[in-house]
Amino acid sequence: LRMIEFKDEELDIIKPFCFLTIKPIIYLANVSEDHYNDENNYYQNVCDYALKEGSKAIKISAKLESDLVDYTEDEKKKDPAERKRYGNQKAMFEKIRLLGKDGKEGKVFETGSPFTIRAQYKVSKKVEDAVFGIGIFRNDGLWVYGTNTRIAQKERFDLVKDGEFLFRIDSLDLIQGAYWLDVTIEWGNGNPVDYYKQAVKFEVVSKYKDVGVACFGHDWTYEV
Repeated sequence: LRMIEFKDEELDIIKPFCFLTIKPIIYLANVSEDHYNDENNYYQNVCDYALKEGSKAIKISAKLESDLVDYTEDEKKKDPAERKRYGNQKAMFEKIRLLGKDGKEGKVFETGSPFTIRAQYKVSKKVEDAVFGIGIFRNDGLWVYGTNTRIAQKERFDLVKDGEFLFRIDSLDLIQGAYWLDVTIEWGNGNPVDYYKQAVKFEVVSKYKDVGVACFGHDWTYEV
């Protein structure tokens, strides 16, 4: 009904019925945080469609809106790129490297191959009861795996000087696809010192075309 041009007297008759189809519509276009400020043909298509109906289109990032719930007022005012890192900054990551089976840095790894995260950090103030953590995410935001030194029941420690940690995976059992890595330094029970989101992006390749997320070692036995 909103597409029909009614006369004023006709609207007076229709309005009491509260038809949903006569109410104005706003179109929301959900885009990723990484591409929020980019030119986007899909968003423009939504805008063009809305304009034909005499409506409006608004660009949003559902992931960003969700993250904002946990941000302080100062963090909310920052540019999205800056919000990829937050914490009290008493210690901060300086360099994150991904190492393959030969110990060389890389961004492409084979399914089932050794995989090492080497994270270097700088300490400006003592961090008591520190915790190191990592998170692996698929490029669509699916949380694939996460752990930290507290979960692993490592002895508690303080950070008093610059250093690094190594996180080794004997077999990177992920299916082929694009992923990213979060790294964290926290203190106490989950208090961020340096939470670095999407610190490194990497790719997993495989000669097999399994589906899902994980690629478990397996064998087939059957009689035909």
